[in-house]
Amino acid sequence: MLPFFAAAGIALIDGLLRIFLLKEEPHRKEEDASGAWQLLKNRTLLLVVGAVVIGAAIPSVLESTFPMHLQNVFDASPGIIGLLFGVPSLAYAFAAPIVGSVSTKIGHPKTITIGLAITAVSLTLVVMPTTMWLQVAALGLIGISMGTVLAPTLPELADIAEQSQTQAYGVTFAIYNTAYSVGMMLGPISSGAASDIFGLQLSYFAIAVMVLVYMLFFAIMTQLKRK
Repeated sequence: MLPFFAAAGIALIDGLLRIFLLKEEPHRKEEDASGAWQLLKNRTLLLVVGAVVIGAAIPSVLESTFPMHLQNVFDASPGIIGLLFGVPSLAYAFAAPIVGSVSTKIGHPKTITIGLAITAVSLTLVVMPTTMWLQVAALGLIGISMGTVLAPTLPELADIAEQSQTQAYGVTFAIYNTAYSVGMMLGPISSGAASDIFGLQLSYFAIAVMVLVYMLFFAIMTQLKRK
C-alpha cells in the first residue's frame, strides 16, 4: 500500500503547488472551432497520432507481461523488477533532450521513423537476454526508442497546427493526450492476450513486426507528403 499512498501524497502536493504558485495566462483569442475540425483531417497529423499511440503502448506492453518473464528467467524479486523498470524511464529522460536537438536538425518525421525502427528492434531484443547486464541494456534501448518516437511528436503536431493557420494548439495537445491514453490502454490488452495465446517471445515479436510495418507506412506517407 505504501507506493500508492506515496503517489497520492505527491499528487496532492503537486495540486496544491499549482493552485498557489501558477498564475493565469493573459487572455488570448479563442481558437476557431471550424479550424480545429479541419486540423483533424490533416493526414500527417493522423500519422503522427499513430506514432504517439505506439510510443505510449510500449511501456504498457512491458508492464502487463514482462515482470513474469523477469521472475522466470532471473528469479527477480519485486524490488529488482521495480529497479529494472526504472531503466527505460531513465534512458528516456536522458535521450529525449538529445533526440529533440537532433530532430530539429533532420526533421521530426525522419526522427519518428528512426524511433519506430529502434522500437521494433528493442521489442525483439528485450526478451532474449539471459544475463542481467544484457537485460538492463535491452531495457535501456526500449527507453531510448520511446524518447525517439515521442519527443518529436509534440513539436510536429504544433508545426501542423501553425501551418494550418488555425492556431488550434489546445486541440493539438488534446489529440496528443488522447492518443497517448489510447496507447496506454492498447498496450496491456494486446500483449496480455497475445502472450496467453502465443507466449511472451512470439507475442513481442509479432508486436515488433506491426511496429515495423507502421514505420514503413509512416516513412512512405510522410515522404509522399513532402513531394
